[in-house]
Amino acid sequence: MHNFQFVKPATIAEAVKALSQEGAQALSGGQTLTPTMKQRLAAPEVLVSLTGIPELRGVCKGYGGLHIGAATPHAVVAR
Repeated sequence: MHNFQFVKPATIAEAVKALSQEGAQALSGGQTLTPTMKQRLAAPEVLVSLTGIPELRGVCKGYGGLHIGAATPHAVVAR
């Protein structure tokens, strides 16, 4: 795996700013990004973790359907 910068923003605004960098990739739960990086099939320069943003966690009903936040742990969704 190559070297990369890891950013863990606390707000959506911070995440948007971090993701605006060239070579940035969002990282959340349930992704295959890490194994893909280990196999050298992906090489993002900046990984932006969405798990520290409270607004992106949880499951709610609204806007015509069920919405699962990008930072919702798998255990919450599986219940």
